[in-house]
Amino acid sequence: HPSFAGAPFTYPFLPDFAAAMLVKAGAPPIMVMVWSTLLLCLTFVVLLYRWTLSMTGSTGAALLAPLIALTSGGFGWLRFAGEVWASDRSVLQFLNSLPHDYTITADGLYRWGNLITSLLVPQRGLLLGLPLALLVFQAWWDATDDRVPVDHVPKLAAAGIITGMMPLIHAHGFAVLLGIGFWIAIASGRWKRWLPFFVAALVLGLPQIWWITRETGTRASSFLG
Repeated sequence: HPSFAGAPFTYPFLPDFAAAMLVKAGAPPIMVMVWSTLLLCLTFVVLLYRWTLSMTGSTGAALLAPLIALTSGGFGWLRFAGEVWASDRSVLQFLNSLPHDYTITADGLYRWGNLITSLLVPQRGLLLGLPLALLVFQAWWDATDDRVPVDHVPKLAAAGIITGMMPLIHAHGFAVLLGIGFWIAIASGRWKRWLPFFVAALVLGLPQIWWITRETGTRASSFLG
């Protein structure tokens, strides 16, 4: 875009940059967008399954968690069911040609967007950031689960490294992971144990925050607001 020539990036651009490399290598842009989205969504499902299984020990809960996450979106399905019942078309025919959105409706009756259509598809930073956050949650769980004898330092350091990569992938995710980690560390009563996480995350993450905000219109107060 010529209006932005010479202007520094003001948003986490690594997910788009990864896709751009494939386009530069000769892949069609639409194919890159579609298949990278499907791959990252599948990654999210697998990681959510694994994390739930680790916490609950229940295969049923692990199978249910991704289903609940991906099909969330309020009670628009009730309206959908009513319209299908009143229609002379089959469910598959109705799905193939939806007359309107059922989770964010034009009349304002419903505004509860589905995770896929409202977040994962249009927000590519979240599409990559969410699986990375699940990796961090899994590492936290492994490091603090007293039922499993494990050296907590490598686990928490790995979680810190992944978190430290987040500012150029999903900046809000970086802030959220630091915040959650801080409160878990305090609540656990063993905050010194969490030092490998915070040291790795801040050493890697703060330079990215400084770089992406210097000489730009980005303001910390607006970001937090």
